[in-house]
Amino acid sequence: MKKQVITLVVAFLAVGSVAQAQDIFGKKTLLLNAGAYVMKGSAPLTVSAEYGLVNHIGVGLRAFSEYSTGGNNLTGSAFVNYHVAPVYRIDPFVGVSAVKTLTSRSEGANFNNTYASAQAGIRYLFTNRFGAYAQAVVPFKSNVKPGGEFGITLKIGKLAD
Repeated sequence: MKKQVITLVVAFLAVGSVAQAQDIFGKKTLLLNAGAYVMKGSAPLTVSAEYGLVNHIGVGLRAFSEYSTGGNNLTGSAFVNYHVAPVYRIDPFVGVSAVKTLTSRSEGANFNNTYASAQAGIRYLFTNRFGAYAQAVVPFKSNVKPGGEFGITLKIGKLAD
C-alpha cells in the first residue's frame, strides 16, 4: 500500500510539473530579458530573447556591451536552454551557448574572441507575464572568467502559428 501511495504521489507531481511547465515556458513562448552581466569586476547591461521551440527547449540570442582599455567590447551569443522541471512560477534551466566578442579599436573592428559556455539559472514569475531571473555562466575557455547574470523577464504568451 505504501509503495502504491508513493507511486501515485510521484505520478501526480510529474503530471503537475508538465502542466505547469506549459504555463511558464512552452512551445512558441517568447521571453524578453534585461539585466546585468557580472564579470571581471564590471556589470554591463545585457538584453536577450528566448523562443520556445518545443515544451522545455528554447533557443535565444543575448548581447551586452562593455568598455575596456582596449576599446568597446560588444559581445553576442546564441544559446539553447533546457527548462528542467518548471513548477508553479519557478522555472529552473540549463543550457549551452556560442559566444562571439567584437572589439572596436581605433584601427577598426577586430573579431578576437570566440568560445562556448554553459549556463544554469532560475526564473521566478511574479505574475503571468513579469518576473526575475538569475544565472551562472561558465566559459569553456581558460582565459575567460566565469560570470553571472540577473535581471527581469517579460513573458510574451504563445505566438501565433
